[in-house]
Amino acid sequence: LPILLTTCTLSILFTLAATHYHSKRQRSSSQSQNNACTTTTNNNQHDQTPPPSDTLKGYEAMIGNTPLVELSNLSKLLLNHPQKKIYVKMESLNPGGTGKDRAALNMLKEAEANGLLPPPLLLSSANESKNFTITDKNNHNKSSSIFTKSINQALERTKTGGIVVEGTSGSTGISLASLCTSRGHAVIVVMPDDQAYEKRCMLRRLNVVLHVVKNCAISNPNHYVNVARRIALEINDLKKECIQAFFVNQFENLANYKAHYTSTGPEILYQLRTVHHVSCCSAFVMSSGTGGTIAGVGQYLKENSSSSSSSSGDDKKTTNIILVDPPGSSLYNKIKYGVAYTVQQSERSMKKHRYDTLAEGIGLDRITANFALGCGNDDDDDDTEETTTTTTRVID
Repeated sequence: LPILLTTCTLSILFTLAATHYHSKRQRSSSQSQNNACTTTTNNNQHDQTPPPSDTLKGYEAMIGNTPLVELSNLSKLLLNHPQKKIYVKMESLNPGGTGKDRAALNMLKEAEANGLLPPPLLLSSANESKNFTITDKNNHNKSSSIFTKSINQALERTKTGGIVVEGTSGSTGISLASLCTSRGHAVIVVMPDDQAYEKRCMLRRLNVVLHVVKNCAISNPNHYVNVARRIALEINDLKKECIQAFFVNQFENLANYKAHYTSTGPEILYQLRTVHHVSCCSAFVMSSGTGGTIAGVGQYLKENSSSSSSSSGDDKKTTNIILVDPPGSSLYNKIKYGVAYTVQQSERSMKKHRYDTLAEGIGLDRITANFALGCGNDDDDDDTEETTTTTTRVID
């Protein structure tokens, strides 16, 4: 039975050792039968052939179908369980560099389908002549708040009238920006000031309107997520014809969870069964940011990847979902004891930064709507430096 790892740190560092997969994947994409993920059917048939690649175009056609790689050296450490194998899902090989591409695409599509964003300008001949531009710019109802500059820059950049606004540590912003480049929407990203400088540079190169704020608790109105929400509301309050602002809200937007439940989870099971010839997954291990991936994938695997200890199938073992978070994570106590609390939050001792971590975007101090849909079976309050060191050893 396999043990599946997919952590933010492992995914990022593993890219250094697996860059060659990009060229290999491009050469074989026209011949591969794994160009998209499988879907769940009422009969639980997971081995059906994925849809053909020509159903998707442009950037989004490159999302998904990331390799599931066996970590043979790490698997050898399971001396008492030689039949078990450890695999890593290479989400770093999505075009945006993370699994956030999947969630970003699904959240944008749902927003467009529900009328929260205008229809996209896709890469098709039918839409080539439709080049939406904002006319009479001097007569805009312009914002007069502290967000004036950011809002007006977005108004000038949108080609559909749609403006996507999100508070993010960077990775989701990169995915949204890459997708919106072809879809025609402008993007405003609100980012805390403690994130990597390289992320800011990447976002600006993708024509994002970047608004950087001081890092603070979610209860503070100036938290980056709360600021993003206010910017979206302010744009919509302009009541400008043909202009729509959409606050993505990745932490609470359940389209995030659905993307991984309907895409990443089925894809993993399909690859385990058809590529690696194993029937089920005994454990799924990862960290949590928004909670969408661990909840969506975990829930799918628990429902569809089970092993039976007897021929009658009466005694079934479902996939164990294991969360690995930095020290001080309140999610540890949430899973262990049902209360999202950590000693660093004790009265009179709460600090602006209760803990620091080498891995950005994880170690959340609250329960998101996505995470709540699939809290793990177990939790490991792990030392981040040790995790990073272990990741380096895995690459070696």
